[in-house]
Parts: sequence; structure tokens; C-alpha cells
Amino acid sequence: MKLTKAETAAIIITLAFIAFTAIYAPRSRENGSVVIRAGDEEASVSLSSGAAAASPQITVDINAASAEQLETLPGIGEALAGRIITYRRENGPFARPEDIMNVSGIGAGTYKGLKDYISAG
Repeated sequence: MKLTKAETAAIIITLAFIAFTAIYAPRSRENGSVVIRAGDEEASVSLSSGAAAASPQITVDINAASAEQLETLPGIGEALAGRIITYRRENGPFARPEDIMNVSGIGAGTYKGLKDYISAG
């Protein structure tokens, strides 16, 4: 079976992508977390495989995440991300994930949507 030029190009692009991600992908720590750096801030993101190993759950450490990383969370926009960082700076780190409800604008409903995606690392 002979490959067409388009099929050959697709295979080459796929192999290049795999090689690129193998070289430049974030490296895991021993505990399964990945460190993400954005500017001067560093966040540890843990990858935990629940019942479905094919769909790992990513959690964001609310004590270390940058505004951009916080904005990836459901229900968190630019304003709330800024308030989380301000709260963290003024009051110290969150002791537990539920403490994020101390931030103005984050109530029980917002927390319910966040709780599976955050940690207080």
C-alpha cells in the first residue's frame, strides 16, 4: 500500500508534534504533580487518576496559582482571580480548599463547581 502525499505529511506532522511534546512537556514530580511557571509565580498542579484512568483530573493549588491559572477554573474570571490573589496576599495561604469561600464573590454555589478542581497545597 502506497501512502499519498497528504497521508505522509500528516504522519510527519504527527511525529513532529509527539517529539516536541516529549521534549518540552512539563516534568512530573514524584508525587504525580506538575509544576507550572507563569512569570514570577509557580503553581503545583496534581494529576490524579480517578475511576477513569483515561481522564485525569487536574487540580490547581489556590495558594500558588497565578491569576491566569485561576481563570482556568470554572466560574473564576479576571475579577475573582484578582480577589483570590489579593486575599491570599493579605491573609496568608488558604488552610483548606473550602476557605476560598472567604473571598468576596465566592459562595457555596461557586465553591461547589470548584471543589473538584482545587487544592490548598
